[in-house]
Amino acid sequence: MREVPTNVGRALKNALYAIQSANYDHLWGVFGDTEWTNKDRLPDALLKDLLEHFSQLSLRPSRIESDILGDAYEYLIKNFADTTKKKAGEFYTPRSVVRLMVAMLDPQEGETVYDPACGTGGMLLAVIDYIKRKEGDPRSLFGKLYGQEKNITTAATAKMNLLLHGIEDFTIEQGDTLRDPKFTDAGTGKLATFDLVIANPPFSLERWSRRG
Repeated sequence: MREVPTNVGRALKNALYAIQSANYDHLWGVFGDTEWTNKDRLPDALLKDLLEHFSQLSLRPSRIESDILGDAYEYLIKNFADTTKKKAGEFYTPRSVVRLMVAMLDPQEGETVYDPACGTGGMLLAVIDYIKRKEGDPRSLFGKLYGQEKNITTAATAKMNLLLHGIEDFTIEQGDTLRDPKFTDAGTGKLATFDLVIANPPFSLERWSRRG
């Protein structure tokens, strides 16, 4: 049995820092609060086993479909939501509800889409999927997908979710949409406008819409 290196957590933290630095616009700060060097939460033996397991898989873009990693990531999000029960509505809306809302909006190629309570980004992904199913070009929405999420961890998850689904250009901001909206019109100083706005307000969040 090989000896477990004592600096696995630190090496992983450095690698993730390099990844988010190289993708500053979309990933900066996403991994910053994760306690990769906390031996009680993430022992070196566990991290080593995880890295060795994934090193046996070929995950190059040429070997897998673009949505496989994203679908796997969303599967984990759903299962986590299922275990949290009432709290799940903070960041996850059932896919059947999302598909119905998107179908009602009937998004078109090239339209701007905004989710002011984007959670893990599922509704923005559903818009992309809707365009695909209509045999449209999903790339026409690249750079036109916008979201804001109050919870810093959930906002980071949304960024990862979109990237792992192959969405190359989007804007996800972290902050309280009601008290500190991030999307404004530079010309008028007022709130920015979009072709479509889709949202499921976090009614299951404790003290929603209250101060404090």
